[in-house]
Amino acid sequence: MIIIRLNGGLGNQLFQYAAAYSLASKNNDLLKIDVAGYQTDTNQKQIYRNLDIADFLISAEIASPVEVKKTKNRWGSFSKLMRLFRQKILKLYYVDWHPAILNQVGNIYLDGYFQSEKYFLGRVDRIVEEFTLKTDLYKEIEPIVNGIQSKPISVSLHIRRGDYAENPKTMKHHLVCDVRYYERAIKYMQQKFPSLHLFIFSDDPDWVKKNLSLGEYTTFISSSKGIKNSLRPSQELVLMSKCNHHIISNSSFSWWGAYLNQSASKTVLVPDIWNNGYIAQPNIAPEEWVRFPVVKGA
Repeated sequence: MIIIRLNGGLGNQLFQYAAAYSLASKNNDLLKIDVAGYQTDTNQKQIYRNLDIADFLISAEIASPVEVKKTKNRWGSFSKLMRLFRQKILKLYYVDWHPAILNQVGNIYLDGYFQSEKYFLGRVDRIVEEFTLKTDLYKEIEPIVNGIQSKPISVSLHIRRGDYAENPKTMKHHLVCDVRYYERAIKYMQQKFPSLHLFIFSDDPDWVKKNLSLGEYTTFISSSKGIKNSLRPSQELVLMSKCNHHIISNSSFSWWGAYLNQSASKTVLVPDIWNNGYIAQPNIAPEEWVRFPVVKGA
């Protein structure tokens, strides 16, 4: 049995699930998910997230507490000591590409972030099927999908701020892309696709409106602060994927919004710096994506 500990927001959940699904497929083994971290009483040390991956047609079932304990601690106290050593001493959180992950066999408990497509290359079609939005949730956004697809050329622009700009703990690790990154990226897309229409996705649309000149051909998908947005994160991510091209931030959320667009002709602009340097992530962007310059500390 393969059990994956889901942790963080939707983008992280998708990376974790995809890596574990790939290993389970390779081993012809059963995959289950550990969702204990999404119970309010056990999730107080981090920003609370919802189990948004449940909005998709994933095939894995939730592991029972007994199954988690048996798989997580298959060598008893030695398993606990090894986890402590890897995390506290080696600072090994399995964020980037670690090939040895896919060489494991037997009962495996996976705990990491696994932010690289290299974990599931060769199984992308199956991953995309797993990340299909449930029918009722898709029907709710179908009119917006039609609006996006009615434009000759649609470009998603995702601007991540939120805890990146406000939470001191998060700010130590994750940089906020400077406004010039977005300005240059928009200009690049406008020159390449003169008739483009921008679709804005952001956790701070008010900041976007104040700091970026977006032009007439722009539609905000995300609502401003104080205005209830009926869209779920899973729905916004799927809407992002329906655009022809993408400008993403250093966010796993917009990474998946761009990745689930499986068009071979898409252009994706991705920040050339992904974080503040606490962990190297040379494998975060697929080779065909355009690494676009970010000014660190701007």
